[in-house]
Amino acid sequence: MKKLLLAIVILFAGISLNAQNKKCNRLFLHQKGNDPVVYIMNKIDSISFAEKGSSDNLILHKSNGTREEFLVDELDSLIFKNVEGRVAADVNIINSSATSVTLDIMRTTSCVEYKMACMDYNSISTFGDDDLIYYFDKNVTETYSQDFENVEITGLSLDYNTEYAIVTVGVDEYGLSCDVVRAKFSTPAQGLVGSPDVNVEVIENNLYDFTLKFTPNSDVSKYSVLVAQEGNIDYQYIMFSYAFDWQNTGDMIEGWGLEFKNTNTYQYTSQTPNTYYEVYIQALDANGNRAPYKVFKFKSKGAGGEGIAKVDITLGVYKLAEWMNENYEWVMLPSQFITFTPNDQTSAYRFNVILAENYKKDIDGYQEDLFSKPFMQTDGWYQYETLTTDYQIDPGTDCVAIATAMNINDEWGPVTELYFTTSDKMPSKTAAATYRVNTDLVNEKQHNGAKKSIEHIQAIPLIIK
Repeated sequence: MKKLLLAIVILFAGISLNAQNKKCNRLFLHQKGNDPVVYIMNKIDSISFAEKGSSDNLILHKSNGTREEFLVDELDSLIFKNVEGRVAADVNIINSSATSVTLDIMRTTSCVEYKMACMDYNSISTFGDDDLIYYFDKNVTETYSQDFENVEITGLSLDYNTEYAIVTVGVDEYGLSCDVVRAKFSTPAQGLVGSPDVNVEVIENNLYDFTLKFTPNSDVSKYSVLVAQEGNIDYQYIMFSYAFDWQNTGDMIEGWGLEFKNTNTYQYTSQTPNTYYEVYIQALDANGNRAPYKVFKFKSKGAGGEGIAKVDITLGVYKLAEWMNENYEWVMLPSQFITFTPNDQTSAYRFNVILAENYKKDIDGYQEDLFSKPFMQTDGWYQYETLTTDYQIDPGTDCVAIATAMNINDEWGPVTELYFTTSDKMPSKTAAATYRVNTDLVNEKQHNGAKKSIEHIQAIPLIIK
């Protein structure tokens, strides 16, 4: 059996090289007495072998995190083939309404057939191709094997003023779901009276607050306003639309926004400096119908200059301070206080405190993390003013505090390092009222937002007669 495994490994290595030369992208596993199982090679992450009892298994590790196992004794042959180019059904939207969509569909040369559906665009925007393929394979049965030009799909019941997508999944000659196409379109507003619109002005802009003025035109009966850092409203819609039964962004703006009727000014406090904000406005006409929502963007006032931004780090007292344990009880634990002081060129800065042993093993990695930006603007990611905070660190522990800052042009300055060792003695009990950053010295916390399951996405089947 060991010789057989070695032969298969050598066979895989040789065929893999040969497959690369021939640009092969399909793998056929032939099992004795069964039809072959076919895989797209770029969806296979790795291949391994494992002994299980008296037999040996070949394990295919897929890129989506799943795996499949085969008894080596049952494998008859391994064959590589090639499918040329994309396997997709490209879509061109000609026009759309709440009840119909007119479009062209053109298959690529290698696309034998395809599946398609109409889906809420915002709901699927966080899902990758593999997620959608999984959904289509499980839920969409209708397939098409022809192209269409200027075909009208009727009988739909879509929401007004909402973004949708015609989604297609191409299928190759071996029945494998391959390339995903998303063709975005918007349904019109419902029978508007006039042209409802709201003008937005920034009339005061400070480091931590700004004041906006909203001026509706005469066609607006009332309007709702929702303000957040750039990208957050779209993200929150994706996060919570299923829970709140929102059908479109307008539902969210009216559900979470401030409602006004006339010209108004409003001050937004506790905001973040040097940050892009978005103002989403949903206006209604005299009959209560929604106009297309409007997005106004601006940047809050920033601090700092164009010179080199830098942060000084100062070690403070080491004493007992209040911390909440795993039972949500307040306990007194040893805490090292540290002060981070940005210079006058600093627009924003980041810092961390790490065990010295860990830091020395991956200095570049920890420093690159400091320089990183969030995929969406996130409260607490940056600091802006001098901050004194404490970390729970046991006595006699070697640590390093690091910090870096960027200037008004978003140019990062040097990394400041401060190595220190806490006292060998447990500090005495002292009353403490402290401000803490949500950071853990040893157990680094990751904040992963909940994502709507692909199972909760609704697909509208499209039937072309």
